[in-house]
Amino acid sequence: MLGRARIQRAIAKEQAKFLQRYEATPDRLIREFSRIAFGNVENFIAVQEALGLTEAEIATLARNSFIASFMTQPEKAAALAAFDSFHAKW
Repeated sequence: MLGRARIQRAIAKEQAKFLQRYEATPDRLIREFSRIAFGNVENFIAVQEALGLTEAEIATLARNSFIASFMTQPEKAAALAAFDSFHAKW
């Protein structure tokens, strides 16, 4: 048990160094993923026109991009909440 706790502390220490080095805060990650998801709306419009998709289908594709991402579950939840808020105003 003691060894496991020591390993967990070592991992947490290295993760903290990584986050600090790359300034990878949860807020920054969400902003970056949002920028990617919403940054090039023209791509979604082109796909919509080419495939004859509805607005709801495009919104589903956008949501799925967050769900299929490598974000942690809390990050996904926050990103999806931000998307849903954005989409409600769209």
